[in-house]
Amino acid sequence: MSSEKKLVSAIIITHNRLKQLKKAVESVLNQDYPYMELIIVDDASEDGTEQYGESLSDSKVYYVRLLEHKGGNYARNVGIKKSRGKYIAFLDDDDYWYRNKISSQIDYFCKHPEIGILHTGFTVDYGKCFLKYNKIPNRSYQGDIIEKQKYAHPFCCTVTLMIRKDLLNLCGGFDENVHYWQEYELMLQLIRKTKVGLIEQPLVLVSRNLNDTKRLTNQFSEWIESVDYIHQKHNDLFEMLSIENKKKMLGYYYKEAAYRASMINDKILSKKFYIQAYCQSHSLECLIRGIFGISKKNTLLFEVLFMKLQYFCKYRGL
Repeated sequence: MSSEKKLVSAIIITHNRLKQLKKAVESVLNQDYPYMELIIVDDASEDGTEQYGESLSDSKVYYVRLLEHKGGNYARNVGIKKSRGKYIAFLDDDDYWYRNKISSQIDYFCKHPEIGILHTGFTVDYGKCFLKYNKIPNRSYQGDIIEKQKYAHPFCCTVTLMIRKDLLNLCGGFDENVHYWQEYELMLQLIRKTKVGLIEQPLVLVSRNLNDTKRLTNQFSEWIESVDYIHQKHNDLFEMLSIENKKKMLGYYYKEAAYRASMINDKILSKKFYIQAYCQSHSLECLIRGIFGISKKNTLLFEVLFMKLQYFCKYRGL
C-alpha cells in the first residue's frame, strides 16, 4: 500500500481553548505513524489561537480559521473537505491521543478491509490522579451493528473514531442541525453502509470537568431537541428495534436525561428521570438515585474506583 493510500487526516476543532489545544496538537504530531496531516479548524477563537495556529511551521499542519463561530459540526465538515487522507480521525481540543493511536488503527484496517469505521477504548480523566479510569466499549459494538440491533443508544466516542473518507463523503459528513450526540447521528448514517471495528485498548485520553457548565455535555434542553431530531431522522432504524431493545433504549435515554438534569441542579427533574429509567431497565442504581436524589457528583469517586476494579479484573485475568 502506497503512502498516499495510507495517509491519515487528523482534524482538531477548537474554540477559545488555546492552552488545551497545544497539548492536543502535540499528541497528534508525536504519533508513531509517519503518514499524517493535521488540520486545525479554529471556530473563530479570540484567545490567541490564531497567532498560535499561524506560527506552526510543521509541513504536516494546516491551520484554517473561521471568521464566524459556526459550531463543532460545521467546523468538522470544513476539516473533512480540506483533508487529503484516505482515513479521517477526529480530536477535540481538550483531549489527546496516546502515541500509538493511529498506527494501531491503521494496522487494524489493513487486517480488516471490510471495516469502514473503527473505534477504541479510552481513558476518562476528571483532572485528578485518582479520578481517572479506562473505559472499554462492549465487545458487541462491532461488526454489523444493524443486524445486532446495537444502535439503540450511543456506543462510541468521537475522538476514538477513524473513518474511511469515502464513507464520510457518501453521507455528507456531520449533520449541522445536530448540536449534541453528533457522533451518534453520524454513526446511524454510517452503519447503514459499513461494518464497525473495535480496538479495546484505550488509545485516547478524554478530559471531563463536571464543574464546567459551558461544556456541551452539561447542557440539557438543547440536548433534548437533538435527541428528538435524531429519532425523527432515523425513525426507520428505531422502529426495527425489538421490544426489549426499545426498553433498553428508553432506559438509557432517561438515565442520561437524569444525569444532565442534575448537572443544571434540577434535582426534582433528575429524580423523575431516574425513576423513569428504572421503570424501563429495572436498574437498582437508577431506583436508588431516583428515591434519594443522589447525583453523579456525589458518587463519582466510588464509580471511578469501581471502573478501575472492573478493568483490572478483566484485563489481569482475575
